[in-house]
Amino acid sequence: MLDDLFADAFPEFTELTFGPGPRSSTPEVRPSASPTGGFVYVIRSPHGFKIGKTVNIRQRTRLFEVKLPFKNSVEHYAWFEDYTQAERMFHRRFHEKRLEGEWFDLTQADIDAIKAEGQAVNLARL
Repeated sequence: MLDDLFADAFPEFTELTFGPGPRSSTPEVRPSASPTGGFVYVIRSPHGFKIGKTVNIRQRTRLFEVKLPFKNSVEHYAWFEDYTQAERMFHRRFHEKRLEGEWFDLTQADIDAIKAEGQAVNLARL
C-alpha cells in the first residue's frame, strides 16, 4: 500500500524500490550523556529473567524480596562505569527474547554472555 501511495505522490521515482536497511546483530548503544557507575543485574524467576540496573545492589535485591509475589534469586550482578549504557546494550542484544518490560526468556548461554561483561564485585552476604 505504501508503495502505491509513494508512486502516486512521486511518479518520477516509480523505478525506485525500498527494502530493509542494514541491521547489525547487536545494535550500537551510545554512551550516556552523563555516565554513572552502577550495577547491572539479572534476576531469575519462574517467569523469566529480569535485566535491570541500580546504584545500590543490596537495597534493590531486598526490594525484590518484598515486592515480587513469586520466588526469585539474583543470578548475576556486575559493576559498569556507565550502567545505563550497559543495561540498554543487554536489552537491545536480547530484544527478540523480551517477554515484557525488562523480563526476558534467556538461555544459559545468554546468561554466560552477560556474566562475561562488566567488573565482578564481591558483596559479602548480599
